[in-house]
Amino acid sequence: SALSATIPDSEFSAHELPLRTQSSEFFMVDGVAIHYVFERNLEDTTANNEALPWLVLLHGFGGGVFSWKRCLPILWKELRDDIRGILAFDRVGFGLTERPIVQH
Repeated sequence: SALSATIPDSEFSAHELPLRTQSSEFFMVDGVAIHYVFERNLEDTTANNEALPWLVLLHGFGGGVFSWKRCLPILWKELRDDIRGILAFDRVGFGLTERPIVQH
């Protein structure tokens, strides 16, 4: 099950803090805090139009939400009328998402 989580800046190292964005949020899945950025289209004509898709950004190995930081404004400019919003998240073990310790 997933739950929203609040994680204070004090939980992150100095090199991790720049990875946060103004819209950084976390949710818990099986005890792991997953970092994500969710940008909702605020235009009335698109925000509630269920025929429009959400854009989900998936990073590759060694990447994270930070990989999309410079792309987000460009994507919004180009796709604003065609999407309901953008979701980018850090996969487990990357970016600000926790790295769970697995017992063998």
